[in-house]
Amino acid sequence: MAEEQSKAQAGAKALSEPVRVGGSAAEATLSGGELAWRPTGGGGGGGEAGRLELESEVLGVRVDGRALRVATFARGDDAAAAAARSATCGGGERRREREREVVVEMESEEAAAAWGDAMRDRLASLGKFTD
Repeated sequence: MAEEQSKAQAGAKALSEPVRVGGSAAEATLSGGELAWRPTGGGGGGGEAGRLELESEVLGVRVDGRALRVATFARGDDAAAAAARSATCGGGERRREREREVVVEMESEEAAAAWGDAMRDRLASLGKFTD
């Protein structure tokens, strides 16, 4: 099964597009099982590079106009900080505190729709349910 997924991911077309993440200009790439972005230096405060593994970090994706909204698990220090916050707030909020959303603003609604479809297809091929 893992071999089939690797072959499907290797054959999948990589997408690359200028975007905005957190208000900063960036270049985003969707390739195989990874969504990555890196700052391009064009206005908006510099931003940070980032990446998300679709299989292990992405819960789902939805398109809202030009915005691609990616629901993710917090990881590393984010997860530890979220766990500490939920412990001080009674623990009932633990799951909500460990999730976050990354918003990738595309140049057009058509681009957002195409990327959303590509991400949902890749998530479905991994056996994940999407909205």
